Amino acid sequence: MEVLDERVVQRRSNYEFYKNAFSTLDGFTFLNEPVGYFSNRWLTTVLIDPVKSKNGITREQVRLALEKENIEC
Repeated sequence: MEVLDERVVQRRSNYEFYKNAFSTLDGFTFLNEPVGYFSNRWLTTVLIDPVKSKNGITREQVRLALEKENIEC
């Protein structure tokens, strides 16, 4: 509990990093924080629509690419 606030800041920072990194790609939608709520962002959730993606990127391709970088998803 002593480090909870620090962990929430880190997780929210991770969310912003991924949202910015993928923001230029069509077909990627991040779930927004509802008005009046403060999410701990423990889990970053993204919807990937291969039809809208210019390159037809699928969730499985993203998962495998992240796995190669030792990023759990």
